Amino acid sequence: MDLEKFISFEFKWSGVNESIIRQTIDFCIKTGIMNLFQEVKDIHDYLLGVEVGMDTNARKNRSGDIFRKNVAKQKIEETNWW
Repeated sequence: MDLEKFISFEFKWSGVNESIIRQTIDFCIKTGIMNLFQEVKDIHDYLLGVEVGMDTNARKNRSGDIFRKNVAKQKIEETNWW
């Protein structure tokens, strides 16, 4: 996969010009964000759902790690592995 040049965006109203707008639109098209905007009826609700989903997944991962450590500790104690 060829890497294109990196573009750095600064989100300041004072720096917005036609070139920046074109770069932003080009970025959105290349990354598929424009397709997402066309498919989603309410982008705020969609992004909130993504945020909630990420938090839920992180919480699930933490719970799984805790469970795995507790089971391992219990098995080590049961088998007198130390």
